[in-house]
Amino acid sequence: MSRPRPLPEKARWLVLVAGLTASIPLYAVVVFVLATTGAPGASAPIGLRYAVYGAAFGAALLALVLAPRVGSDAATSPAYPEFLRRTLVSLAVAEVSAILGVVLFVLGRNLGDFLVLAGLALAVILLGIVPRGLRWFRLHEEPGGGGAPPLGPG
Repeated sequence: MSRPRPLPEKARWLVLVAGLTASIPLYAVVVFVLATTGAPGASAPIGLRYAVYGAAFGAALLALVLAPRVGSDAATSPAYPEFLRRTLVSLAVAEVSAILGVVLFVLGRNLGDFLVLAGLALAVILLGIVPRGLRWFRLHEEPGGGGAPPLGPG
């Protein structure tokens, strides 16, 4: 029996990114179920809200700092293992914002808190981390010269 072929690098990366990003809508399902079935709670203290929002925005900025840097030269971009490790770490740190939104919702039952912090996490992932990853793959899939392929023979 032959061994199964592993997924290509880009497919593995997409599966991992999609899996970690899909957890945020699952948090939303949990929050909406709690919002419709749970008893209303007291609002969270304003100091706690400021601290949680500060931590969430700090985590979002840290996720962008940890995300892999991709320049215009394939020789200076990180190798795939380093690129994948940095992407996963930055995705996990970005997800902290959504988790803090769930915590703040559970403490104060304010749906807006969750929506803002989950939206922040999704924005960081979809507008900051994913484009860098796609740029890395585009850079490593280009023809040798780095320019457009020739239009005609010769």
